[in-house]
Amino acid sequence: FILALSLITVASFAQNSALPPAALEHYQNGVVHWMSGQSDSARMQYEAALRLAPDYYEARVALGDLSLRDAEYEKARKNYLSAQKLRPEAAAPHLGLGHVLWEAEANYPGGLAEYRQAVQLENENAEASYFVGQALIYDGKHEEAGAYLEQALQLDPSYAAPHEKLALIYMLQGHNEQAAQHWRELKRKGGMSQALVEFNQNLLLTVAENGILFTNGEADTYPLWYLQMSEGLRRDVSVVNAGLLNFTWYVRMLRAHGGLDVR
Repeated sequence: FILALSLITVASFAQNSALPPAALEHYQNGVVHWMSGQSDSARMQYEAALRLAPDYYEARVALGDLSLRDAEYEKARKNYLSAQKLRPEAAAPHLGLGHVLWEAEANYPGGLAEYRQAVQLENENAEASYFVGQALIYDGKHEEAGAYLEQALQLDPSYAAPHEKLALIYMLQGHNEQAAQHWRELKRKGGMSQALVEFNQNLLLTVAENGILFTNGEADTYPLWYLQMSEGLRRDVSVVNAGLLNFTWYVRMLRAHGGLDVR
């Protein structure tokens, strides 16, 4: 599951005259450290900003994003909830809390509700539309999911991630040519590195004829599907994502289109 950080943009440097100058300086230093890969230093700067200004919205969301990335879910939750109270009209804290519910608790309905709230607050937010679409796939509502994913692409044509989920929806429906088109677009837009493709290509070539290759996450599954559907490589191999076997819609896909007797 890929996290799109919602806050750290150029717009985050906007001056806020109500803040203590030192708090603003700490926050801006935190952004610089975060963008240069110094996450520990960034955390210290964000926390320093919040000690000076507990109601500093941007610092709350930034610290939530950083905590989420480090799987410190309770810290992330606390900061996102605080940010929601500080700025009820903003989508970012709802996206962040949705990620916490989704990743930490597998609370898919709760995550979906937060993502929907983000879209309601900012209906031109491509990221929010994407995460609603993704959540709806896991909820088995594939037609509605597709509409949100297409909306995300309309809002941001350069966005790569929606293509992987649209490809999955078309695979579920047995529309392999449309799925292949989206896998190609995902790679073209940089959503799948050549190194990752080559690694999975070598892996696929080691499987016995008509064999089954079990995977778990997206990073080790999507490149395989890309190779099979877009490049026609080793279509005799059945790629089974074990992480999806708890979802009835995926089991149905394996039975209907993968030719596997999954029970």
